[in-house]
Amino acid sequence: MSNTSELKTTFEAKKAQLEAELKRLKADAQGKGSDAIKSVEKRLSELNAEFSSKTNTSELKTRIEAKRAQLEAELKRLKSDAQGKGNEAIKAIEARLAEVNASVKEGWHNVSEEVAGKLNSWLKKS
Repeated sequence: MSNTSELKTTFEAKKAQLEAELKRLKADAQGKGSDAIKSVEKRLSELNAEFSSKTNTSELKTRIEAKRAQLEAELKRLKSDAQGKGNEAIKAIEARLAEVNASVKEGWHNVSEEVAGKLNSWLKKS
């Protein structure tokens, strides 16, 4: 959770800096069109998109990790109840865990929309 709040603080600081620069440039331009103004506006737009993407990934990661922990706890319980015997429920949970692990094998730093869709589908199956 602190990771998300640190990220938010960093993005808010960058955004405030860009907004101040934009305000200064607009005042200097006195209503005239300026490439510098367009450049700052573009950077603000990109910053907002990046922040949205990163916070959505962070929230998805938190939900996935919580569900994974729940499944792992259930798996331990089933294995202890089964006393070493093969069990369909155990195999099903192991398959679910393998599925999510395969989806995030590249890490959380660059989750594509396709992978995020797969992960959200995985969560809905539960």
